[in-house]
Amino acid sequence: MPPKGRKLFPGEVQKKHLGPGHGEVERSKGGMWSGAATPAAAAESAPEAAPQTKYKATASFSSLSIGRGAAGKKKRPAASRTPAAKPPPPPARAAEPFDASPPALPSAPPPSAPPPAAPPPRTCTFYLLRHGETAANAAGIVQGQGLDGPLNPAGFRQAVGVGSSYRGGALGSAPDFIFCSDMLRARETLAGVLQGYAGAAPGRPPPSRSPPPGSPLLPLVEYGEALRERAKGALEGRRNDLTLEEAEELRRKEGGGEVKLETEEQLQERLRGFVEGVLEGVKGQDAKGQDAKGQDAKVLVVTHGGCLRAFLKGVFKVVPDDATVRVFNGSTTVVQVEVAEGAGGAGGEGWKAKLFGPVGDISFIPAELVTQRSDW
Repeated sequence: MPPKGRKLFPGEVQKKHLGPGHGEVERSKGGMWSGAATPAAAAESAPEAAPQTKYKATASFSSLSIGRGAAGKKKRPAASRTPAAKPPPPPARAAEPFDASPPALPSAPPPSAPPPAAPPPRTCTFYLLRHGETAANAAGIVQGQGLDGPLNPAGFRQAVGVGSSYRGGALGSAPDFIFCSDMLRARETLAGVLQGYAGAAPGRPPPSRSPPPGSPLLPLVEYGEALRERAKGALEGRRNDLTLEEAEELRRKEGGGEVKLETEEQLQERLRGFVEGVLEGVKGQDAKGQDAKGQDAKVLVVTHGGCLRAFLKGVFKVVPDDATVRVFNGSTTVVQVEVAEGAGGAGGEGWKAKLFGPVGDISFIPAELVTQRSDW
């Protein structure tokens, strides 16, 4: 036997013992091993037989029984052996004629309708007229609501002169509405204004709560308590240089009782309600009930000095609170109020006011009748 690892020479035989009881095998150069092996060795060298597996029929999701046959092949449903039918080919598409024109642009959307225009604001012009001069005015006596005397001769001439100025174009046209305090000095002032506006012969009418008969402005007049002067308590009937505390002390010494005293805030609240009612009442109609929407309503208001200051400061807010406001007897102050359609409520909401001309304009009074006394 050649040494391990050496190649065999030609004709040389190599033998290999398989172990005790197993025999031996031999091979020559380039040959395979050959020889007799014992049965035990043959059994050890033979490959193990694969165990046979028995499959039981199982249920698939399609409820078909699938198993293996004797040949070990998988049984399939009969339907799976039939090839699926091919879909028919799509029909031939007819050739479209060539269009050399440019593609059409998308049409523009129709223009949307413009939003409805907001209605023009309504305007209401207030001509605030202070009554003519009285004897108490000339003497420097506080009147308030406790003293309700008539106009003196100068005061009535002032009223007639104002009416003539109104008729001559100061108002531009007749007022649409006239509101007057129900106190005597205010009613007499309006009577003189209506007389001057009518161009009637000068003459003093008797004190009355109604304008003189035949006045062209008679149907427009309305009297009311809302335009009364502020109730000034113990100051009424006293000199205008006294303070309220001094006047109350004098009244206590004289044994007088309590008298009505109205605060500035209460007066402003009363007049604010008046303005709200006017703005609502003149909306869209003139004095004759005709449609006047969008037009300027003219309102003449005959009232008192204290009311005029409250109108300008607290209601229309066209004058600062700390400003000194002097409105002389027979003077006119013009305020225009612009009200947005649909807006409601005064007090600075829904409308705005502005002055036209000076406060307490005395140009409506003939120059020889202007007294320019203090506005108490």
